[in-house]
Amino acid sequence: MKRIVILSALLLIGIESTCQDHVVVKAGEDINNLLRSNYLFPEFMTARVLLKNETIVAKMNYNALSGQMEFIDPAGEILVLKSNAHAVVFPGHFFKQTSKGYLEVLADDLGIELLIHRRYRLGDVKKVGAYGTVSSTTSIDTYSSITTDQGLTSLTLADEKTYTKIHTYFIYAGGKYRVANKQAFNKVFGKQRQGLEEYLKKLPVNFSSEDDLLRLFRFCTE
Repeated sequence: MKRIVILSALLLIGIESTCQDHVVVKAGEDINNLLRSNYLFPEFMTARVLLKNETIVAKMNYNALSGQMEFIDPAGEILVLKSNAHAVVFPGHFFKQTSKGYLEVLADDLGIELLIHRRYRLGDVKKVGAYGTVSSTTSIDTYSSITTDQGLTSLTLADEKTYTKIHTYFIYAGGKYRVANKQAFNKVFGKQRQGLEEYLKKLPVNFSSEDDLLRLFRFCTE
């Protein structure tokens, strides 16, 4: 059973994402340290937050572990942006708030978008036993909801956990988000199917590669 679960996790990663690295949080460590070290940007940046009826400006950053936008308030506290934001615009980066979380728009053309979702997935969990011994179990649940509107929540882990950074790519068209694979490109760019097939034969695309996807997207939207 364990071998099947591991295989399923590897297949999922291979199909929809790019595995960047692994982070291990040992038993007794405060996960806040991991939260602070895994922001998208090295420091909080001035960004515009687009709300329903107004736009505000704040020092913002994206936390890839919690999957949430965070900001620094006037008192210097780090707080979580509430879910009523439509988008967050950093210099050179545009994030949309969607049902799938915050997706960054990598490219767009006439209402069709290529987007990326950055997050961490909980992988191996080692139970701490007597005398500090550990034993492994496996999970592919997504880790979330670590932070609150009141700021970073203190959380000391009782087990040793490994998190894997996952990049999932999407195509948005016609009000729908699709995982960016060959089937999705054929669906969105159906009128160019023959040209798309010829392109893929000449230049094979790794659908987990941002560069390959951008190249393919530009070809389809030229």
